[in-house]
Amino acid sequence: MTKNTENTPTQASNAASTKPGADAKVGNQNQPQSQNRPHQQQQLQNQKPNQPQVAGKANADSKAGNQPQHGGKADAAVHSDAQCQEAMKKMEAAGTPGPAHKALEPMIGNWKAQVKCWKDGAGEAHVSQGTAKTMWILQGRFLQEDFSGEMMGKPFKGLTLLGYDNTKQTYNMAWLADTQTSLFTSEGKGDSGNKVITLKGECTCPMSGGQKAVESVYRILGADKHVFEMSHDGKKTLEVTYTRA
Repeated sequence: MTKNTENTPTQASNAASTKPGADAKVGNQNQPQSQNRPHQQQQLQNQKPNQPQVAGKANADSKAGNQPQHGGKADAAVHSDAQCQEAMKKMEAAGTPGPAHKALEPMIGNWKAQVKCWKDGAGEAHVSQGTAKTMWILQGRFLQEDFSGEMMGKPFKGLTLLGYDNTKQTYNMAWLADTQTSLFTSEGKGDSGNKVITLKGECTCPMSGGQKAVESVYRILGADKHVFEMSHDGKKTLEVTYTRA
């Protein structure tokens, strides 16, 4: 039996004839892409200036340039600085000694004190002697009096702080002594050019435990003399006359 080889050249020829066609087909597939590429690039170039996202970005940048918050922050900072400076001026004014403090100047110095006490504001006064040293403290903001005297036949020491509150526009006094654990405070106004200072407060009676209204009065009679008076529930119980030592 013999092999049939007559068709082999034909098959090879057919294969050869179909290969260029395939190559042409492949070539035809690639050709339109390369030919259309310049047109696509041209279209892209034509579209870029009109792309909305670029215009949107430009608008956003324009809006960012016109946003008021930068100016608002600056204005707020300036306003805040102005408020701070105004507050500082008010605080400085409130903390600076003035004419009402100067009115206490005659009370500065060393003093001899005559003390009169009345029990329940009636009867004969009990008279004793004492001494006092009065000075400015805290750069002229408060007057401090250190007092040494006698109470119920026994020596005692007391301390008074007297000042003027620029904010409340009132005189304020605090008294404490080595005979008590309480702190007595009072507040009031000045009259007659602050030569008479009337203060009011309350104290707790150690015997009854009840509250008593207390009125204290400073009378500045001159550079060398002033008087302190105290009343409980409207009855005069204490008078201290200070004479310059």
